[in-house]
Amino acid sequence: MEQEHFFFDHIKDAFHFPTAEQREHFFSVYETYLSPNPAFWEDTELPFVHAGGFIRHSTPFSCEIRNLPYYLLIYAVSMHGELSAEQKKASIAKDTLFLLPPNRHFRLHTAPPSCSYYICFLSGKSLETYFSRISRSSSAENQMAESSPFADIKLHGDNSLQLFKQLEQLLKNPGEDANFFMVNNIGRIFAECILENKPQTNVIKLPKHVTEMKTIFDTEYTEPVSLQNLEDRLGVSKYRLCRDFSSHIGLSPLKYLNKKRLEEAKKLLFQTDLPIHIIGEQVGIPNTTHFIRLFTRETGVTPLQFRETQNKL
Repeated sequence: MEQEHFFFDHIKDAFHFPTAEQREHFFSVYETYLSPNPAFWEDTELPFVHAGGFIRHSTPFSCEIRNLPYYLLIYAVSMHGELSAEQKKASIAKDTLFLLPPNRHFRLHTAPPSCSYYICFLSGKSLETYFSRISRSSSAENQMAESSPFADIKLHGDNSLQLFKQLEQLLKNPGEDANFFMVNNIGRIFAECILENKPQTNVIKLPKHVTEMKTIFDTEYTEPVSLQNLEDRLGVSKYRLCRDFSSHIGLSPLKYLNKKRLEEAKKLLFQTDLPIHIIGEQVGIPNTTHFIRLFTRETGVTPLQFRETQNKL
């Protein structure tokens, strides 16, 4: 408890408001959760999540953030306003992610009617590299990125939102290996930032058999698929199929197929009340134990925990 007070005192000291009433209101809805065993991660190079959570404000606010000793990660779910520092200004809009480096001076203004966002306090030596790379992804002039006071980037789709939801669930209900799962989630969030905004250059046309394999995986994921079956259907040796698919897609055939199945499982968990074992069967993984193990390894939470998280939001 003493450590928790120490951490949040650090946070409160860094946030400055025009009035005491605004400050009091801001922290009255400030529900964040502290990570377990932070001392274990003090000298790590990995991006460690000290605390974070999902926050809603019913009224707009303005504040300055000064000399915060952590990287600040903000993901706008429903939020409008402006973030500024030095000579840079950026509009805050839905699905915008901001990464603010430590010990700087920022000004944050939100606009009516209300706002909701995820927030995380991070440390770790690798964040310098992530910050530099994300800044380059979001900057129209890459040479300006190194001196940019903060990184801002527009994300697309709902994958990043799902990762933040999982992160919040891990903070709320930390298990024995929660910190490792959180490190994994943060890495995947940053990878989304970089890959989604990477310019599409030198596009290479996929070989016909790779395109056909991908189509089979995308449309027939509910059925058993084997390399031998694919060899018989496509007339190409299974060894070449595996090699060429991995080379062009970046994932082995099995990993790509499992990724597709788990994406469809997430939709069913969110959109239906079907039992877990039925969902596993419907996405082509009839062994329930295997399905739960794959899902947990991919997302950091069990299928049931994933469903409960979605229902709360």
